[in-house]
Amino acid sequence: MRAVYLRVKGRHVLGYSDQALEIVRKNSDTIFNEVFEELYNGIESTSEWKEDLEFGLRIVLVDAFIRCKIMEEPR
Repeated sequence: MRAVYLRVKGRHVLGYSDQALEIVRKNSDTIFNEVFEELYNGIESTSEWKEDLEFGLRIVLVDAFIRCKIMEEPR
């Protein structure tokens, strides 16, 4: 999950590493949604209930972001 976040974040801060935290803050919703989409696309082909998978993935992502396991730690 962190690797996906770093890849998505890299697309947003590419060339602006000195302003990375500010860019992440301004684009946090977009980054969250892009991370969700990449992870969801990875499990999309499963035969399990898509609604359950989507709900569970959102719970895990929110928990990871809140605990700063993925997103930048606030200063």
